[in-house]
Amino acid sequence: MILRYYVALLADDLAVMRAITQLTSLQSLRLFHDGSSNTLLTSIDAIAMHATDLTRLSALTGLTQLRLALGHCTYGDPSLPNDDMLRNAAQAAADAQRLREAYGQQQAALSSALRRMPNLSTLVLAGLPLCTETLTALTSLTHVVASRLALPTDQPTAATAPSLMYLPPRLESLWFPQPQKLSVLSRLALPPELHVLFGEYQVTRAGTCVEFMFGREDMDPAEWRLLPAAVDRLKATVPRLAAHRSCQPSGSGALRLCAEAGPGTQLLLPPQPGAAGGGAAAGGSAMGHAVWIRELGPVRRPVVALRGLELVGSDLECLAAMLPEMKVGYGLTSTLHVCRRSYGLLLS
Repeated sequence: MILRYYVALLADDLAVMRAITQLTSLQSLRLFHDGSSNTLLTSIDAIAMHATDLTRLSALTGLTQLRLALGHCTYGDPSLPNDDMLRNAAQAAADAQRLREAYGQQQAALSSALRRMPNLSTLVLAGLPLCTETLTALTSLTHVVASRLALPTDQPTAATAPSLMYLPPRLESLWFPQPQKLSVLSRLALPPELHVLFGEYQVTRAGTCVEFMFGREDMDPAEWRLLPAAVDRLKATVPRLAAHRSCQPSGSGALRLCAEAGPGTQLLLPPQPGAAGGGAAAGGSAMGHAVWIRELGPVRRPVVALRGLELVGSDLECLAAMLPEMKVGYGLTSTLHVCRRSYGLLLS
């Protein structure tokens, strides 16, 4: 039995979910919820309420296809509140804690429900985070679309090297419509035969795309500065991504790299000069963001988008040298507009 149900009103959620979960012979379910009309404070409560809704999906053990898009679940990282939400809520400590707890309940409920679907082959999650441990446990999956992957909360300590996470053995395609955190991509072991897509549908049709983002775990929160450990992760991850068959050929498509938004309009600063991971003190000559831009050579894309980064002229020079195929650059900071004629770039 295939059911496609569209939910528009929060008041209907409980009745709809109870009715759906009575249909235990369901094989395919598409469930959408538009939460755009709700206020901030209502949305914090709604996130926790959706954890209960997601728990009810555990009854649908026969599902082979599941597509979920819940509007209340799109507000950011499950471990850290979204800055805009906290500013709108006067950055109250109580609201911050409520938000963390709600995200934690939501992710735990989704993981628990998915693990009770042993025959699930297609999973599409819009707005909801998918824990990497849950992904690797769903061994029947063949097609996955995930807006955001989230690492488990029990992360390795600084003294413990993080191990690679192996994806379901039958997985054929993995599509990331939004940039994934570097800390997540650095942990994924991508089988050679897996078809990986990065970017929105319009981008993926135009050519192969490679994209990722620096997350808060990659930054020093006191200065909003990139940490040397993030540079090391990038050095290890970019060659693996660039060499994967899904990112070939290298002469087409786009490279998109961004940073999580800082307080206000704060842009991500480069690592401290001489810090471990690169720079002059590490035996190289690169300073600023060039310390990691020089690692982008294997990607080789004609369209480059860098957002949320505090760049200087030397960074652009390094970018032009490492990516000679680059014809268009988007999102480069205004400090680089003076270089527009020299490098023939379209800056926005």
